[in-house]
Amino acid sequence: MALILKSFFSEESVSPKFELAKFILYKNNSVFARSLCNCQNYQNRRPQAQLEVTVKYDSNIGIINNDSSPYTEISIGRFYNWGLAIANNLHCQIRNCYMCSAHKYDYENGCLYCNMKNIKIDNPKIASICETFHLNNEFNCKNLEEVKHYAQFNPIDIWVNNHKAIKSDDSLRHKKL
Repeated sequence: MALILKSFFSEESVSPKFELAKFILYKNNSVFARSLCNCQNYQNRRPQAQLEVTVKYDSNIGIINNDSSPYTEISIGRFYNWGLAIANNLHCQIRNCYMCSAHKYDYENGCLYCNMKNIKIDNPKIASICETFHLNNEFNCKNLEEVKHYAQFNPIDIWVNNHKAIKSDDSLRHKKL
């Protein structure tokens, strides 16, 4: 059972016509970062989710950022990495190849590789059973710093399915991540 502290998307902050994007970490270690919703239905939580992170979204420009620097363009890929870092920081059970120090993303071919095993990774969830997985703390810290900066200027909803809920003004501005 999860508890919501307070909805941070009020009628003043987000019109129902705005889209929102969700990062969802499921209990089976699957991750989805393109779930679209709006301020009227974003609290319809998935019962199999460990974590949901919700931000403003526009299908033409991506994730909306009210700050002009330094994260003016926030891709779904960056949002995915933020979600992984938030999940790890909140002690959710997550192991994902993107979080591993041995991962390498080939931007030219759009492929993820494991430098340790020298293989192409089709599903980053394979890290949950990988014996060579090693958390990349630099990845985690960098992404948490970006999220903290983003949350200073933008609403962000973080919901954890373990009797806790966190909203941007409580967690990312005042709580040490």
